[in-house]
Amino acid sequence: MASFMVGDEVIYQDNRYIIASRNGEGPYTFRLLASTPQGTQVAWANAHELRPIASYLNSRDDTSDYG
Repeated sequence: MASFMVGDEVIYQDNRYIIASRNGEGPYTFRLLASTPQGTQVAWANAHELRPIASYLNSRDDTSDYG
């Protein structure tokens, strides 16, 4: 399971959020915030429900895209 910290960007229910706070020990409960055209979205999630943003973690050979 990935380790998450306050300030990390994550995917929760197919939407991008930032972790605003963490509550408790063990299976952490995270407070998530997202900015949308409809306003701020707030959600609570456990660590097993979150995914890191893969594009930040996986390298991609895109040199040919700029040639």
